[in-house]
Amino acid sequence: MQECRPVFFTIYKYFYVHPQDGSRATEGTHQQERCVKKLIKENRYKYLHLRVFKGEDDFDLVLTSYDWPYFRVQFKNLDQIELDDLYLLWRNRAWILQWLPPQWAHYLVIGT
Repeated sequence: MQECRPVFFTIYKYFYVHPQDGSRATEGTHQQERCVKKLIKENRYKYLHLRVFKGEDDFDLVLTSYDWPYFRVQFKNLDQIELDDLYLLWRNRAWILQWLPPQWAHYLVIGT
């Protein structure tokens, strides 16, 4: 298994909001840079790529095809139990789909 590595960085801006009128205060705002998601699992099946990303307290599962027609299936903000169920399901599907032509896999996963 590979090491956890940052996927991308983003800048979040925090504002102080007035409790009565909801206006944003320009003073006291600051920017913070933090790592959003880290790659924790990665499987490749011919032209399919199954990845699991870990955030602070949630997970993302992404299945992508890197052969035409391209597609991407994402499951975001999963907890550990949902991730375990979906990971096994999509890992087995990806293993079966790797033996089909990419056009058939696209049709079976996306439906068009």
